[in-house]
Amino acid sequence: MDLFDRLLGKKDEIKSYHMRQGVLVESDERHKASISCDYNQMLKQLYKKGDAIDTHFLYLHHKI
Repeated sequence: MDLFDRLLGKKDEIKSYHMRQGVLVESDERHKASISCDYNQMLKQLYKKGDAIDTHFLYLHHKI
């Protein structure tokens, strides 16, 4: 994608990454919910399948 596409509003999908056990991994919706402080978003993700570490933070860090 070139500069003009970006200026005109054509954007690439933005991906976020985080370190997990020394490895850079792409953040999924559960991880994003666990750091968002948006309780509705966290509750939606709480019972979906996902990483156990993100589940830990959904339960303990944010006290849901």
